Amino acid sequence: MKKIKLLKSAIEKDPKFLLAYHCLAETLFNNNKYNESIETYNKIINIFPENYKAHYNLGLMLFDKGNIKQAKTELLKADKIQPKTRMFV
Repeated sequence: MKKIKLLKSAIEKDPKFLLAYHCLAETLFNNNKYNESIETYNKIINIFPENYKAHYNLGLMLFDKGNIKQAKTELLKADKIQPKTRMFV
């Protein structure tokens, strides 16, 4: 959990540190903190609304949690932002 603390500290020092947000979201996910990871992806999207990776990863997480409608919305946003990356249909 030291990594989570360090990443949160980095974000606190620089609230637009995009890489730290992504690392935090992935670390939270890998530590079974799914709701916190979803919250982190939502924070990324609030700060960087055109961030493809945040929309895509959030969509996958929502799908895994059974929230199909919202997952589809996020995946379609990701596709609209970066249409040449057809990782899903």
